[in-house]
Amino acid sequence: MNDSKMVFHEQLIHCDLCGSLPNRHFRLITTLILRRWPGSKKCRLRICRDCGLVFVSPRLEESGYEHYYREVYYQDHNEEVMLQSARNHKRDIEDIIDWISKSLDSDGSRPNSMIDVGCGIGDFITLLGHHYSVEPVALELSHAAAEFARKEYGLHVMEVDLNKAFDLGARYDFVSAKAVLEHILSPSQFVTTLKGLLTEHGVLFLLVPDLRSIVWRFPRSALSRVFKPIHVYEFTKNTITQLLDKCGLEVIEIDANRGFSSSQKNIYVLAKIKSTKNVSVQTENWIRTVIYVWLGSVVAAVSSAIKKVVPTSFVRFLKIIKRKIVAGIMNKAS
Repeated sequence: MNDSKMVFHEQLIHCDLCGSLPNRHFRLITTLILRRWPGSKKCRLRICRDCGLVFVSPRLEESGYEHYYREVYYQDHNEEVMLQSARNHKRDIEDIIDWISKSLDSDGSRPNSMIDVGCGIGDFITLLGHHYSVEPVALELSHAAAEFARKEYGLHVMEVDLNKAFDLGARYDFVSAKAVLEHILSPSQFVTTLKGLLTEHGVLFLLVPDLRSIVWRFPRSALSRVFKPIHVYEFTKNTITQLLDKCGLEVIEIDANRGFSSSQKNIYVLAKIKSTKNVSVQTENWIRTVIYVWLGSVVAAVSSAIKKVVPTSFVRFLKIIKRKIVAGIMNKAS
């Protein structure tokens, strides 16, 4: 065990999207866990053959995740580190706010109230609140992050365990969960809870890492920075749309391959409560996702090996060829 103080158990899980049993889940990829972790030393991801959702299984029990986020996740994040994090992510946050505002302003949906669920250090919702001249509220599990948000931004933050259902007794025109859903043990329960926070015409914003826009230019060993146990779920545009549909929400706008990360881009989603019963979303082609991950993993390893022995210009040429090969295979698989 990586955490000698406490021991937590792991077990195979059902698919949170379609409810399928573990015998319907295909082993996708296994990585080593690099950080201090109160579970096993390997992160094992599987894909559901019925709906295409990708998730960690076997997975640490809920108390293990709660312990990690409360005691370990922000342990090395002192005030200076958090300030540097805010500076590092400023361009990403500006891109998110620009994307959100273009959609909301186009149909006059300016929010008069907003809440950020899983606010982290509070920089995103503070800037968005300034943009709309709204004083937001926020929820956060980590005491350290919540304290920083209060001190640095004057943000009203309530400390709540996001893996448990909650009802604040209030409704908001804008509800956001930026880079949170992938950390949640039951996305369907969480999204249903977020839906309950919306006013009748309220808008939900989600940001999740995009499984289909990983930047395969690092050694295979570095996959541990992408596929890790704190990212319990990996989403595509299709599976996030399926999830919203299941929870009674419909997509207003969705965009993939967003952000400036050097390893994996993001999906931005705006959704609202369904006004009518829509036809269910078509399920994901799970084999296509397997091909993408496996091929990308192999190509990353080969590219890394070649890079050590050939000139940089030739490596650039190989990257161009790699992108064309991946694109061609993905088109055939679809």
